[in-house]
Amino acid sequence: KEEFDGTLFRFALRTEKYAQTSKLSHEDHSIPKMLELLEQMAKAATSMLLFLKNVERIEIYHWKSHDKEPMLMHASSITKLTANL
Repeated sequence: KEEFDGTLFRFALRTEKYAQTSKLSHEDHSIPKMLELLEQMAKAATSMLLFLKNVERIEIYHWKSHDKEPMLMHASSITKLTANL
């Protein structure tokens, strides 16, 4: 495994069954609801980069239970970084 030089956000999404017993949140998330939220985030990702000073790239992945690796859904990045940004 190689070292990752960055920050990851992992969202613990709960089914209705697991939300009932969760100590953190009782809110459940269906797969269609979450895919819709991720699509909305993908649409806004480029604009978000304008206001996040230390974020250079946003990638959104979908890791299905039967897949060996996650699938890249969206990527936005800032190129040609300068001190003026």
